[in-house]
Amino acid sequence: MKLFAHRVSSRSGSRPRSKTKRIGLFALLAILLCGLVFGLVSFYGIWAQTLDLKQVGQMPERNTVFDVDGKMYSRLAGANRIVVPLKEVSPLFIDALLAREDSRFYGHGGVDPRGV
Repeated sequence: MKLFAHRVSSRSGSRPRSKTKRIGLFALLAILLCGLVFGLVSFYGIWAQTLDLKQVGQMPERNTVFDVDGKMYSRLAGANRIVVPLKEVSPLFIDALLAREDSRFYGHGGVDPRGV
């Protein structure tokens, strides 16, 4: 007497997808991804045109002073600043700044994929 008379299937339960369906699904996902990227780039381009770059140079800058423990001691007001043209900045200062902040600056053209 069989207590459990169920049929055992040799398949794993799901049919393998045909090659055409896989290619179609891949193409659909690629098109959706391209559309998303295009939409984001378009949005950013339109949004960036609304910004006034002349105001960036007029923004007051504030310095933050930290103590030896790394805690914020005070914030200095953004007054008494002198805007210096780039041609008046010492090349040694620029090299020191780049060496400290981004030593691969001249090799990646402004965006460092490895750093990101």
